[in-house]
Amino acid sequence: MCGGGSKAPQDNSDKVAAIEAQAQREARDQASKDQAAQQAQFDARMNSSFGSGINSANDYFTSRGLDPKLYSGQISNKANQIRGSVPNLAGDPGSYFAGLGENVFNQEQEGARGKALRGVNQVAPEGFATNRIGDTADDATIAAILGEQEGNANQYVTNLRDRGVVTDSGFQAAMKNLQSQKPGAQGRLSELGMGILNSGRGGAENIANTARSRASNLNLGDSFDPFADTGAKLNDFFSSFFSGLGDKVRGQAPTNLFDTSGLANIAGAAQGSQNTAFNPMAVSGMFGEPTNKDDELATTNPF
Repeated sequence: MCGGGSKAPQDNSDKVAAIEAQAQREARDQASKDQAAQQAQFDARMNSSFGSGINSANDYFTSRGLDPKLYSGQISNKANQIRGSVPNLAGDPGSYFAGLGENVFNQEQEGARGKALRGVNQVAPEGFATNRIGDTADDATIAAILGEQEGNANQYVTNLRDRGVVTDSGFQAAMKNLQSQKPGAQGRLSELGMGILNSGRGGAENIANTARSRASNLNLGDSFDPFADTGAKLNDFFSSFFSGLGDKVRGQAPTNLFDTSGLANIAGAAQGSQNTAFNPMAVSGMFGEPTNKDDELATTNPF
């Protein structure tokens, strides 16, 4: 008698695998659709935020009294930079565009200030005042003043000799004294001249510093050409300074650079006690014929 065997269970694994694969595909498709929907929503918000940011920036420039069209390129460039920095699918892309107008404004204003300041520094670079007003600018005037006053002093001594008040030896002593005074006279004039030159340099620096201050505080949209403005002012200043330099030095120069008050006595002392030419009364304008013998002795031989 044959016994009956049990039936083997049906293998449905392939069907299960197919179902699971289908479910996974559907899940992926749904996730893809969801992601696409999220991306589309984000892109829409980004585009809206981008446009709103530019409009807000335009309004900001208008509120500052500026034509936003003149800065549309800068606004667009900054907006695109911001757009590129926003993380994908960020919840609030509009927050990244906050202050766009103010940022562009400040950036452009700082740029304008920097450009203006560089222009001023080109017109008035470091040391420009000393270069324009050199230490020798007053040399010709100083030399002329020194020569004139030295000439007058020399003429005074020459007159003493020509009138017979002093002899040649006294004349030489007086002239030697005048020569010894010359370095001091030169020094006084040089010191005076340098003070005037430094004053001129300070005036030029003041013009340049005023321009630098203006450039550093320039408002966006203001018109400021350092070359036409500061350059012209400096040229006018230097022209006026040099045209009046000679008169200014002469106006402040001492008129007694050479002391002639003691030259007659120096000359007389050099001539010696036996000299009969020196007459102190003649120096003071009272030289004349003696009225008696005692006067003659007093007049012709005071030593």
